[in-house]
Amino acid sequence: MESAELARDQVGAPVLRVPLLIRARFLGKIKEAFERNPALANLLLDPYFAGVVKKAQAAWRNVVKTAI
Repeated sequence: MESAELARDQVGAPVLRVPLLIRARFLGKIKEAFERNPALANLLLDPYFAGVVKKAQAAWRNVVKTAI
């Protein structure tokens, strides 16, 4: 616990807020998806999320291939 407190003191508050900003943006995209289509059964059916997954698919396949 002591090292975590030390790191927090050295890093400062603005850096600690970065994960919250990323989470807020991601949650915003989820909210937008359901606003576009309230009956959305799966986020992968939303054009934004489908595009993100499609764009990253080759990299994820490489990760899985390397892990196996």
